[in-house]
Amino acid sequence: MPAERCRTGTALRLAVADRSSSPPVHRRPDVDGGFRLGLVHRMSRHWGTEPTADGKVVWLEYPLP
Repeated sequence: MPAERCRTGTALRLAVADRSSSPPVHRRPDVDGGFRLGLVHRMSRHWGTEPTADGKVVWLEYPLP
């Protein structure tokens, strides 16, 4: 699973690629793997997905002090 990070002014941008074209799904925290997207949402200033030729990239911008 390729990952990238870069600083964009006042934020750190993290991006992770996977081979699934399905969008991320919010799940209850008590479901296996259910806390991950909630954690991304709470920690980030912005986040989203971008389709790619062989799946998608999920990215987030984490605010820097």
